[in-house]
Amino acid sequence: MITEHRSDGDEARWVAREAWLAHRPGRRWSHLAVLARTNAQLRAIAEALDGQRIPYSFASGELGPASDLGPAPDDGTVNAVAVDGAPPPTDESIDNVVLSTFHRAKGLQWPCVFVIGLSEGLVPIGSARVEAALEEERRLLYVAMTRAEDELWCSWAREAGGGRRPRRRSRWLGAIEAARAALEHEQAPAGPETVVEHLAQLRLLVSRETSG
Repeated sequence: MITEHRSDGDEARWVAREAWLAHRPGRRWSHLAVLARTNAQLRAIAEALDGQRIPYSFASGELGPASDLGPAPDDGTVNAVAVDGAPPPTDESIDNVVLSTFHRAKGLQWPCVFVIGLSEGLVPIGSARVEAALEEERRLLYVAMTRAEDELWCSWAREAGGGRRPRRRSRWLGAIEAARAALEHEQAPAGPETVVEHLAQLRLLVSRETSG
């Protein structure tokens, strides 16, 4: 699903509400992840989750090249999760929604993933101007989207900074929407197995469309 929001704050509150609904019987908080291009975006998500009393943790690990605007927030109370292909923690007491940048999510997967901030200036990042940099941004988006095992939510906001800075949606959202529409036209999901199969097909189509 792709959703559009008026502001970053609205987007963050939407994520918190949908995360609450996604935490249904049999699904732990740690089965949910919110992925963003920068750490700065994750701060707003953390505040919204706090407002709903939803536990969260920031992904640990080294910053990827040009991945973030600064170090991840750390109030001393969150639990780190493994990255870069390492398995997630086995401690059953750790049950938090995971907040991660696209870079840090590489090698990990979750049943339900929210990929946020899909607007120009963020995805792709504003500093990506040459073809090689744009290709790296496209690859990062693909990495983020393929972290979802069962459910994938994508979102973007039209305004930043309290409405003072208008945005345009990411140039790659059209390809994502086209791929999703094509899959829905072919066959409506009939069960969990079909949902997983369609998600895999969506990943493949998005990879083809965005690289074309």
